[in-house]
Amino acid sequence: FLGNLEKEALIYNHIVNPKNLSIYNNDPSLQVVNQSLNAISYIFNIIQARVLLLSLHNARLYSRTIKQQQFIEVINMIENFHFAFNAMASGRPSSIGKMYNKLARLLRNETNKNTIKKELDDFMLNLKSMMPSYDIFKKGFIQITYSNRYDESKNDIAVYILNKIENKLSSRSENRTPQTVEHIIPESNGEEYTTIGNLSLLEPTINEDAGNKAYLQKKLHYAATDFSTIKKLVLDYPTIFDLDKVKERTEILCKYYYENILGLII
Repeated sequence: FLGNLEKEALIYNHIVNPKNLSIYNNDPSLQVVNQSLNAISYIFNIIQARVLLLSLHNARLYSRTIKQQQFIEVINMIENFHFAFNAMASGRPSSIGKMYNKLARLLRNETNKNTIKKELDDFMLNLKSMMPSYDIFKKGFIQITYSNRYDESKNDIAVYILNKIENKLSSRSENRTPQTVEHIIPESNGEEYTTIGNLSLLEPTINEDAGNKAYLQKKLHYAATDFSTIKKLVLDYPTIFDLDKVKERTEILCKYYYENILGLII
């Protein structure tokens, strides 16, 4: 009994504070799970998912009734759902707690791996069906901003979005470091230049060298970057990048996120 309590406490502490990979025997392929847990707990502040996350970890680490790939996929789906529904659509789905609790109980009691796999597949389909429409998602997305004047916590969602886009474009599972957030057109030009369309991740040294220069001058510095988002920016906008382009790029990135990261159809 005490052994089970210790295991549960170990898992719970990791879920709410995923600092390292020791709970996963330092398997680097599970760093993506840590990133999901960090988003769920810290960025979205979702508490109701913890009971299910506990059961998922128990099923994977101790009961061994879930394969690693599905373990990753389910936690990623929970992360994506709460980003779309809570962070973008400001939704509070009343039924989600019951869904989480029901699946958590099943994972504790069921031993048939095929039954568990089917239940998890159905669960992910249900979450996907509850995602907001593109119009609702877009309404939230285009309002996200990043400013050097904000407290760090107010910038968390923007940094999260930029990392998800960068990782998808570069086929990475882990966030690239070191990184800073670049305002392509300096934010000193106005609040409208703090939106996602005017942002990209960038190496700190290149960001510093580019400073507040004009776009065509910045492009010379951007040539040295390893960040795929900036590389794509330079290809998409070879000569002009102004406020109209910022608005255009915000919508392009919104659509890209909805279709390619959330896997939804407009």
